[in-house]
Amino acid sequence: FANYDHHFENLHVQAGGRYDDNSRFGGRFTGQIALGYDLGEDWQIIGSYGSAFRGPNLNEQYSPGFGGLFAGNPDLDPESSNSGELGLRWHSAGLGTFQVSSYITKVDDLIAFNGELYQAINIDKARLKGIELEYSLSRAGWLLNANATFQSAEDRSTGEPLLRRPDQKGSVSLNRSFINGSWLGLEWFYSGKRQDFGGITLDSYNLLNLRAGWVFKPSWRLELRGENLTDETYEPAYGFNAAGRSWFIALAWVP
Repeated sequence: FANYDHHFENLHVQAGGRYDDNSRFGGRFTGQIALGYDLGEDWQIIGSYGSAFRGPNLNEQYSPGFGGLFAGNPDLDPESSNSGELGLRWHSAGLGTFQVSSYITKVDDLIAFNGELYQAINIDKARLKGIELEYSLSRAGWLLNANATFQSAEDRSTGEPLLRRPDQKGSVSLNRSFINGSWLGLEWFYSGKRQDFGGITLDSYNLLNLRAGWVFKPSWRLELRGENLTDETYEPAYGFNAAGRSWFIALAWVP
C-alpha cells in the first residue's frame, strides 16, 4: 500500500492505493482520494471517494453454528464496495468543531447471516446512505463529544432493510481530565429500532455509561467503569438479552 498527503495553500489532498493478494480469492486493487478545501479561516468543505475489498473470515466460512443455526458458508464470495462522502466542517477556537456529512456506500456480495437457518450468504447488492452530525468542544480539562447518524441500509435485490441496522443512532460524552492524570467521564448512547430475522422489530434503547480513573500514586491508578447505569432491558440481537447494570473495577500499574 502507498499513501500521499499534502497541504497546498487552501487545499488538503490525501490519496492512497492498496493491493491485496488473497490465496483463495485472487488479487484486488483498492484506493481512495480525499480533498479538503478551506473556505476562509473557519470553514472547510471535504469530499472523498474510495473502494474496498473484504474476504470472508473463518467464522463466516466454517462456523458449525448452533445446531445448524447461524452456520458458516464455505462458498461465500468476497465483498467489494465503493463509497462517496461530502461534508462541511466549521471550527472556532472558542466554540469547538461542528461537521455535517452525507455518504453513500454500494456493496456487491455483502456477507450477512440471512440465509436458510440464518446461514451466511452473499447479498448481491446493498446500499447504505445517510447523514452524520458531529460536534466536539475542548476547554480547561473538559471534553464534550456528540454525534448523530440518520441512515438507510437496504438490500437492493429485495428492497428490504438490512438487518440490525438502526435508522437513527447517536451519543453524547462528557469527560473531565485532572492535573494529576485522573479522569471522569459520562456517556449516553441511543439506538433506534432495528429489523431482525423473521420480521421481528427490535425496540429502541438508551444506555448511560460511566468511566473514571484515580491516579493515587505516580505509577498506580484505580479504574472504574459502569455500564447500563439505568438498568435498561434491551436486545442487541433477537433472542440475546443484554447485560443489566454492570460494574467493573481494575487496579493498574503503569511505570
